[in-house]
Amino acid sequence: MNQSPIFIFGVPRSGTTLVRTILNCHPRIACGPEAPWLANHLSQNVMALHRALTTDEFGYSKNFGVAPGKVTARLRALVDGLFMDFAAQSGKQRWAHKTPDDCLFVDSFTELFPDAKFIHLVRNPFDVALSTSRVPAHRKGISEWHENNLMIEPGFPVANTLFNSALRWQRWNARLETGLRNVNSYRVDYEALVTVPEKAFGKMFAFLGEEFAPDILDYGKFATILPAWEWSSADLKENKKITASRAERWKQELSPEQIRVLATVAGVESPILGASSSTIPAPA
Repeated sequence: MNQSPIFIFGVPRSGTTLVRTILNCHPRIACGPEAPWLANHLSQNVMALHRALTTDEFGYSKNFGVAPGKVTARLRALVDGLFMDFAAQSGKQRWAHKTPDDCLFVDSFTELFPDAKFIHLVRNPFDVALSTSRVPAHRKGISEWHENNLMIEPGFPVANTLFNSALRWQRWNARLETGLRNVNSYRVDYEALVTVPEKAFGKMFAFLGEEFAPDILDYGKFATILPAWEWSSADLKENKKITASRAERWKQELSPEQIRVLATVAGVESPILGASSSTIPAPA
């Protein structure tokens, strides 16, 4: 059976925690909490170490004369070993990973694991902007930084607003579309996952080469991993099951003027203006 790693990519508030949780309910797949030590914190993570060893003036490859590809293979074995140790604790044979900010480093992940399977989650940009900028009570206090800020580029935080949320949606999804073009990737829309979950997840598991049993969609019956520090985990704790209640909330909560502006920023067709084409076209 397929043993290749699985990476879940998507702009924050696009359903990546839901997918991570469902994958972890599968009897063969272990998908743990977010791992900011892989790429997020530039001064202390695996990807930063890889860059330092392979490209730095005082690094390993330049001074020891060992090819960068050999360094990549060593770090690949390290990361694979760490995640496989986690999977083995639960008697599982395959690992998956998700940390939304990894979208900023998609090229590093495809270089490190070119044979992996990559899932690209996309949600309506208007709903992403709302879900990002309007923090519900059950997420209040978990991360003051995320309540007030979001990251556009590494080291470039901006205020958490509707406008900036839509801008991030456009930039990160464009980056993912380019970065995943030459690897084994699968795009899935958040709206499908929550409105027709059995069909949508069935197709996803077919892409992953795994058998699918609909009972794993009832994640509340499984031993889930929802750390208190993970902002998005609070949503799954609150809902306790897959729900479509937050899909298309923009139709009730955004004004026509807001929709026009956000459509322009996100680069999608406006339901008000019928304007520009989408940066991330819907699948055929």
